Amino acid sequence: MLDNKWEDGNVEFDLSKLPSNLFTSPRIKPLKLSKNNSLEEEVMLLHTQEKKNAKEFIDRDISISVKSGVIYTSNGPVCFILFSFPDPATGDIYTYENTINPKNHDEISVYKQLADQKYWHVIIADYDRNVVTLFEFSNGYSLKDSLDKIESACQDMHVSDFKAAKAEYEKMYSVEQLLEK
Repeated sequence: MLDNKWEDGNVEFDLSKLPSNLFTSPRIKPLKLSKNNSLEEEVMLLHTQEKKNAKEFIDRDISISVKSGVIYTSNGPVCFILFSFPDPATGDIYTYENTINPKNHDEISVYKQLADQKYWHVIIADYDRNVVTLFEFSNGYSLKDSLDKIESACQDMHVSDFKAAKAEYEKMYSVEQLLEK
């Protein structure tokens, strides 16, 4: 397991080269990044918000929860990973859904790398690509076990058309229903 605890408080990121579609709506996405132009990469969670909402995270103590699973469709399995955060201003919980093809090694490997880190780092950024604040969480989320079980369950399955599988999955379940599963 990668011991990636941040020992110093001086951490900087350049988000200018990231795809612009990451900065158009509230979301959370795992990205391979390195701090302070280091060559050592880790997977961090980029959480984007409107500027006024992103600033609400400054000097707040927040928590994150994670839920994952797999849904079987007629076009193949769809893996979901739900990240839930409290709104720092209201305390309301917002859940951000990430869907991945469990048969796509490149997609699942990013989450597996995240799951194999001792610490998860969350970058809160606004739509102008400004880093507003950073959080560090000890990894106690059991995502590695979940992903291993999902890969094992999907080992002999085939995804004929992931876009169609995802569309079918979205008709079958809302985020709220997935949270209750």
